Amino acid sequence: MVWFGKKSPKELPATVGLNLSPVGADEALYVGPKSEAQTAELSFPPRPPIVHVEPVLLGQTIIGPDAEFKGSITSKGICRVIGRMEGDVTATELILDLGSSMTGNIKASTAQIQGSLIGNIVADSVSLLEDSHITGDIIYGSISMERGAHVIGNLKPQDR
Repeated sequence: MVWFGKKSPKELPATVGLNLSPVGADEALYVGPKSEAQTAELSFPPRPPIVHVEPVLLGQTIIGPDAEFKGSITSKGICRVIGRMEGDVTATELILDLGSSMTGNIKASTAQIQGSLIGNIVADSVSLLEDSHITGDIIYGSISMERGAHVIGNLKPQDR
């Protein structure tokens, strides 16, 4: 068994046949016979390196592609749904990505929809992109709709 770690030899349990050879000032390399008890106490799988992490902007809430969220969100920034969500969203800007689905109401300054929504939208500016599917009413200040967007509901301009 081989183990790299930051424990000092005094912190490790005494094990028959375990050879200790120093590697660095605070690290040690242990080489010896392998048994389940030794493996459980002395080794752990190495963590894979983080290859790439996209930065999350300050004030941005993201429901990721593999996530399912149930509950309401209130944000003073951007709320981006890439996965599945059940609940209402109140945000400055809401983005419902392609392939995402949401059941709930949206209240935002700007709403950009490309996924599937069952619920109502109240927004100053609404963009319905290709492949968006909305079942519900939309109350808007301004609205744009691309070819391929589907709406089952009423479109109503905001009272001015």
